[in-house]
Amino acid sequence: MLKMEHDAADLDSGDSEMEEAGISDEMLLAAVKKVRGKKAILKEQHKMKIKKRARSKLRQISAMEQDLEQKGIAVNKETLRERAKTRKTLMQVEDAQDKRD
Repeated sequence: MLKMEHDAADLDSGDSEMEEAGISDEMLLAAVKKVRGKKAILKEQHKMKIKKRARSKLRQISAMEQDLEQKGIAVNKETLRERAKTRKTLMQVEDAQDKRD
């Protein structure tokens, strides 16, 4: 029993040393809360950085041909390759739609 009281007294004296240094429990809790908040912000920034990366959307023509054949679409490989190599502007696409209508 005396040993427990002695240990409790030692703990109390430790608190007084921290208070003498100008650090209170409230200040420690506030500092811990601030650090945890900063860690959470850094984790979110890391997640957003991962999501922000660009992924290539280029596909091999042979892979595209295989996908179309698996879906049951007859593929003319020569014209498909030509269409993939020529770029169309937005105006050309709109003009083609107007001609269809």
